[in-house]
Amino acid sequence: MEHKLLYRLKGPVPEESYSIPLQSAEVKREGRDLTIVAYSIMVPRALEAAEKLAAEGIEVEVVDPRCLKPLDTETIIRSVSKTGRVLITHEAPLTGGFGGELAAVIAGSEAFDYLDAPIRRLAGLNVPIPYNRNLERAAVPQVEKHCRRSASIGVGRKVKMATEVIMPKVDMVMEPAPLWNGSKRKMNKSARRSALCYHHGKSRD
Repeated sequence: MEHKLLYRLKGPVPEESYSIPLQSAEVKREGRDLTIVAYSIMVPRALEAAEKLAAEGIEVEVVDPRCLKPLDTETIIRSVSKTGRVLITHEAPLTGGFGGELAAVIAGSEAFDYLDAPIRRLAGLNVPIPYNRNLERAAVPQVEKHCRRSASIGVGRKVKMATEVIMPKVDMVMEPAPLWNGSKRKMNKSARRSALCYHHGKSRD
């Protein structure tokens, strides 16, 4: 399906004949801090947000799946494994959107072990698309929302994994139970029970 807002975009086009491998995802922008998986109209918005975040020292990698079926999972998994964080964005409503499938693919792959933050989704509101221009912009993710959501993931904060576990040293000192009552010179019941349990190798409990 073609998005009508994409008709206004301009970009380099080869003069000679060429073909686009739609079955292969394209890394639109290289990055190291965060992966944004976007398609259709969300691709140029993700790229614009990536440029703004770059000014703050955050390098975002933008991956365009190009095609949802078949889906190039290898490129997506490789990118997420490299950055450790992922934001999935699309224009469709959050409920029932394809972002849920993408999140499931990432969660079920080896990229899950490399995640430093939960998988995040940025999608349209669960409402019919309004006709009013301002309401439409509020219902569909814009560049500003991409920037805010990317910052909320914790980009720039690296998680240090513990490589060594040091257990505290605890000195166990067992106090002997009093076996004799000093006044009556008799063994009290509690001490007798403890002595018998200890002798038979049983626990008092």
